[in-house]
Amino acid sequence: MSVWSDFVNPRIILGPGSGIYTVTTGVFAAVSKYSTDFTIVYSNMLLAVAPAIVFYVLLQKRIIGGLTSGAIKG
Repeated sequence: MSVWSDFVNPRIILGPGSGIYTVTTGVFAAVSKYSTDFTIVYSNMLLAVAPAIVFYVLLQKRIIGGLTSGAIKG
């Protein structure tokens, strides 16, 4: 979880002028003091959430089966 919310290390390693961003630094680059480019913010948020949604859709039966197997006594 700490890697997803890491902000300082990518800013130091990649540098502000490299043009390469992680998800969190990409969102930060789209937000400025007087304006926000919501197209970039929303597309970065979609890229951040998409792997979790795909993982859940592909393994939905196993995830729900694991959750319900502990709920049945006996």
